[in-house]
Amino acid sequence: MKKLLIILCLFASSAYSQTVDEIKNHVAALCKTERVTGTEGCKTASNYIQAELSKLGYTVDLQPFNKANNVLASKKAPLETIMVIGAHYDSVKGSPGADDNASGTAGVLALAKMLKDRTTRHTISLQFYAGEEQGLVGSQYYCDHPKWPMNKHLFMLNLDMIGYAQTKGLVAPKPPVDDVLIDLFKKYPFAKSITFRSGPGSDHESFAAFKIPVVFLHTGLHGNYHQKSDTPDKLNYAGMVNICKYALDLVLVIDKYDVPNYSMFEKLPVKRIPR
Repeated sequence: MKKLLIILCLFASSAYSQTVDEIKNHVAALCKTERVTGTEGCKTASNYIQAELSKLGYTVDLQPFNKANNVLASKKAPLETIMVIGAHYDSVKGSPGADDNASGTAGVLALAKMLKDRTTRHTISLQFYAGEEQGLVGSQYYCDHPKWPMNKHLFMLNLDMIGYAQTKGLVAPKPPVDDVLIDLFKKYPFAKSITFRSGPGSDHESFAAFKIPVVFLHTGLHGNYHQKSDTPDKLNYAGMVNICKYALDLVLVIDKYDVPNYSMFEKLPVKRIPR
């Protein structure tokens, strides 16, 4: 038994290290050039995301707009109701955008791998947006031109700037995301400080405007935000892996619930954030 435990621990450690390395490699690849929406750098990042999803066996769809595109992939399930896991992959001019938002993009790619062999009730939609830095343009475009009706969307999880995890919220009561989060906070002590019930400034807003419950994972602003110094060497990759594990648990618990009745479905105004 002792030998078995040692083998299991070594296996877990190896898998953890592999995930850290994979996330680190994703960030490094995305930060080779600026990813300003509409530029060649943004197109290069889009191509990278498409290639990584294809390697995992996903069918990739592009949603073009304004000389850029959203990258979409889905994992079909028995129910054609949708849980979105999203991140913006564009950056601002003059910054490599390691934390903002190669970190979130790498996190969604990691979750794509974690989920590919999992069974879920609801279809998982992996979404990578351009145009966030111009005012949530990509996510708003998706919500205005959704692949599935918006009233089929159960939940949206947004990963934006998750690279500064420390080592030591939502729009609707259905599904009971508050209760789910409270339980997960016990398992992941760091989670409460990076979990927000909506709030301005990122792509979850586009979904919140349709009264879809959202969770925003974000490790906070810092001195490197939108600067040349937002480089891959500054990120806490082990922390990012823990955030991805937390995100995976959150998605798998929410998957147990059904989409509420949106008979009174109404879009709310989205407050645009100056960039």
